[in-house]
Amino acid sequence: MVISKTTLLRPGYPPKLTARLKARTTRLLDWAGDLLFPNPGAFHGRQPAFPGGAVLSDHILLSSSIGSGGAEDPHKASFLKHVQNYAPQEIEIIARAFDHMDSQLAESYNRNTRIARQMIEWRASAAYVAAALLLTDKKLTFKNEEILDIVRNWQTLTAYKVDYANKEQVDNLRGLLFSAARSHEDLLLLAAEDLFSKASRGFFITAWILRYLDYRTIAGELEDFALLHLDPQKYNEAEAIRQEKSGMDRARSLQRLDGIAGTLTEMLDQANLQHDISRRVKGAASTSKKAGAGSSVDDVNGLRLILAIDIPAHCYVVLDMIENTFARTRGWRIIDVDDYIENPKPNGYQSIHVNLVDGSGYHLEIQVRTREMDANAEVGEANHAGYKDGSEGLDLTLLAGDRESIPPIRFESKKFLMHDEGVFFVFDDKSGRLIKLVTGSADKPPTMKDFACALGIETGLAAIGGTINGQPFPLGTFLQSGQSAAINTSIETRLATGRKAAVNTPWGRAVSAAQEKGASKTDMRGLVGDGTVIFNYLFAEIIQKIRTLSDRFSGLP
Repeated sequence: MVISKTTLLRPGYPPKLTARLKARTTRLLDWAGDLLFPNPGAFHGRQPAFPGGAVLSDHILLSSSIGSGGAEDPHKASFLKHVQNYAPQEIEIIARAFDHMDSQLAESYNRNTRIARQMIEWRASAAYVAAALLLTDKKLTFKNEEILDIVRNWQTLTAYKVDYANKEQVDNLRGLLFSAARSHEDLLLLAAEDLFSKASRGFFITAWILRYLDYRTIAGELEDFALLHLDPQKYNEAEAIRQEKSGMDRARSLQRLDGIAGTLTEMLDQANLQHDISRRVKGAASTSKKAGAGSSVDDVNGLRLILAIDIPAHCYVVLDMIENTFARTRGWRIIDVDDYIENPKPNGYQSIHVNLVDGSGYHLEIQVRTREMDANAEVGEANHAGYKDGSEGLDLTLLAGDRESIPPIRFESKKFLMHDEGVFFVFDDKSGRLIKLVTGSADKPPTMKDFACALGIETGLAAIGGTINGQPFPLGTFLQSGQSAAINTSIETRLATGRKAAVNTPWGRAVSAAQEKGASKTDMRGLVGDGTVIFNYLFAEIIQKIRTLSDRFSGLP
């Protein structure tokens, strides 16, 4: 039997991609078939299965899941099964975007479909699902301007980079992404990409964003994925802690939690207490953070019990049941009980936490709370993610039963807050740092002079101009978030040059006020040399004035 192109290729893969890869593999593999089978007719009287590079390349394309496309593409059909809840016209746009991937390489083809699948799981709009399929299409020839705009904005957002080892820079990049994104779906697109690549950004940036937007489970998964790639040793240490506290692997621990949840359900049903129970095994990243902070990790296995009726006294009834059933009857030992109902946390969080361990060393934390307490903890003022970021004032408890509404509301709230306070983020071309500038109003963007002052007192005093995105501009030019700027300085120029430039930040006003009061005492004409030592010497008096005056201004860096 002769295995030919027609028997090896099957429908289901992009034809342009197949042609490109086949041409390359044929050239590389022609010699292989000729070397192995120099005389096909002499091979025991039969033609060999792979007589040359052309057919061998067909086989490799087949085995690596790359073939020919067309109307009967089974991979396209399989993908489109996931979008059946979209409107017909939306499905048609997504299908066209899928077809447009024909010119992309195999790794891009697989990566983009995975990202798109994640966006579908998050119930993203059809435009963002289609955009996910086109992320690596550099030519941007797809015939839909709305979707191309999404891809262009993704290209802008994904180009922003900072030093992830610097917490201030990480915080600034999070802020910039919220500022530059037009929708929470722009941020979800970044996070979906990070689930399959870009471990550093996933660990420090998008996992935090997902948690903030109320995608907590997937945020933990992203952190674990990123930690495994960034620091395998720390990941393994965290897993060792979990294993020590469980005595079993993650899957078996989840099964055991199901059994314990069943026992609790039976108990509560008998007491006519309506409830919900959820379970989780703590992730490696979360375990690593807690252990690294010196805390005891006794909550690697957890159950959360939510009572349907908002009567706090019922939580104590359940606490008695847990103590009777587990501690007195089944031999579990109660490690501690934290009563945050009687003693709420500063952010208003309320719940009862019971930490137990059985004879085998299996650690378990059971949280007991009412539905109202849970809503406050999850989406209200006591929300843990909001509490950690200082944005705990956003209370969405009325939306606790409509979690899909929460991500866009949280996004708009944070974006509005930054806009209202006049928060801007600008990259310093020279150092690569992302600088945060606060003017107090979005109607008053920072100027180049503000940026110069934020870089340092000396830079602010000696600034004479600079560049924005590589183009020269005077000091009074307004800046916008996401731009890159560089400041030019000169000690040979009188301070009057920079004194007239407009400033909108408190720090810029402090520097300018000191210049107005003290710069006239020093004549800069005739200064030569690199100026660093001379500059600091001559302006010691001015710098002291600035530090004195700065007490009169708020928002100093």
